[in-house]
Amino acid sequence: MGRNKKTYTVEMKRKCIAQLLDGKTFSEVCSENNIAPSTLSDWKKAALNSCFDSKASKEKDKKLEEAEDKLQKAVEIIGKKEMEIELLKKARGF
Repeated sequence: MGRNKKTYTVEMKRKCIAQLLDGKTFSEVCSENNIAPSTLSDWKKAALNSCFDSKASKEKDKKLEEAEDKLQKAVEIIGKKEMEIELLKKARGF
């Protein structure tokens, strides 16, 4: 029969990662919290990935916002130019 998989709370995972960041070794954190080193390693990788994903997402959002601003300015300029063209056509009698 299959084994029951242990589940851990987000708080537990954060606590263990924080202990690693505070300078404790993998062995110390694992023994104090009764978890396997491979489990802790997976949590660390996930934490690093989410950190980098968050930074990349913020950069993408910033670039998207800048592109939308440029597009809006371009649309405004085009609208003004079209209006100028129409006024000039009317002034010349076209």
